[in-house]
Amino acid sequence: MALTDVGCEVEALCPNDHPMLQSSVVRKHLLFHPLAPLHCIKSAIRRSAPEFIIPGDELAVLYLHRIHARANADVRALIERSLGDPASYPLAHSCDKLMTVAREEGVATPATAVVTTPADIPGLASRFGLPLILKADGTTGGQGVRVLTQTYGADKTWQGLRAPIGIARLLKRMIVDSDWNQVLPFLRRETRVINAQSFVSGAEANTVVSCWQGEVLACICLEVVSVWYPHGPSSVVRVVNNPAMAESSRKIVKRLKLSGFCGFDFIKDEHTGAPLMIEMNPRPTQMAHLQLGTDRDLVTAWACAASGAAMRARPAITGNSLIAVFPHELHRDPSSPMLHGAYHDVPWSEPSLVLSSMKTPSTRATWRPHLLWLDSSARPGLHKS
Repeated sequence: MALTDVGCEVEALCPNDHPMLQSSVVRKHLLFHPLAPLHCIKSAIRRSAPEFIIPGDELAVLYLHRIHARANADVRALIERSLGDPASYPLAHSCDKLMTVAREEGVATPATAVVTTPADIPGLASRFGLPLILKADGTTGGQGVRVLTQTYGADKTWQGLRAPIGIARLLKRMIVDSDWNQVLPFLRRETRVINAQSFVSGAEANTVVSCWQGEVLACICLEVVSVWYPHGPSSVVRVVNNPAMAESSRKIVKRLKLSGFCGFDFIKDEHTGAPLMIEMNPRPTQMAHLQLGTDRDLVTAWACAASGAAMRARPAITGNSLIAVFPHELHRDPSSPMLHGAYHDVPWSEPSLVLSSMKTPSTRATWRPHLLWLDSSARPGLHKS
């Protein structure tokens, strides 16, 4: 909706039951099937001939990176134009490598190391201290995060994070969640890399940025007020001015020469208040669409840079620094006072999408890969992009 508002024409590659299809702004639906993901994406690129692609989640990012490695020159150029320098792609899937780069750029991070075997955990707990965070690469929404308060039983925790999905969970996702995205990893018996990260006590925060060829165009800094479920996505956030988080994000974007949209997660140390970067999300996060005025309108800034048009500031959609995320806060607590005291980010112009979101709460375990094809020729002042 935000992309359409600034002059883009949007086509969506997604499953038949994806909520995006409840929106009136999607010009064309291109069918995604999780049992043939790379074929679907490559076929859609041929049929649609997009000028930019925006991956909507981690699986879509992974698939685009895999396609880039084997694609022809035109498709590689499209993906690089959309996401940035391909040298950065491996870092999008490795917490340890990203934290190493961040420290090289002077960005504060918790101590991080790869856990090769469960036997590594006692030594890491001794070095980093307890509690100890275990994170699985390639997961999202808090699904691959565990907090260890003791080393007893840590081998089972490590194995559970690393192991391929089990048959019972796979069937539950397929039947209950209509999520078939784990079928191929199950058949291939894919395992995950597990990282250990020192525990930092403090408030969660994040940034979301739009960028172009290594330059941050616009940035929103947010503090997390409440989350939908432990270690899960935010349900209420506060817009803040945090130069340290913004500068850390700028350094990583510049080092990796990123383009498009991405987000960075931080923990603000409860003793010093200093933000420590803990993760990068190589795709638009849930606040990327917000129109919050000069330097905080990510979509307008990106569209102008991508099309070569002059930047034109749009007025902020709200002056309230508290944002209730729709539909997360509604599902977390239908009687939450935040639904009245904060700006509730409901897409009122799309009643079908609103009704669909209210009737069917999002599922914690479900990844629904989708990508957007963009064409801004529909809006005067922006050439095709």
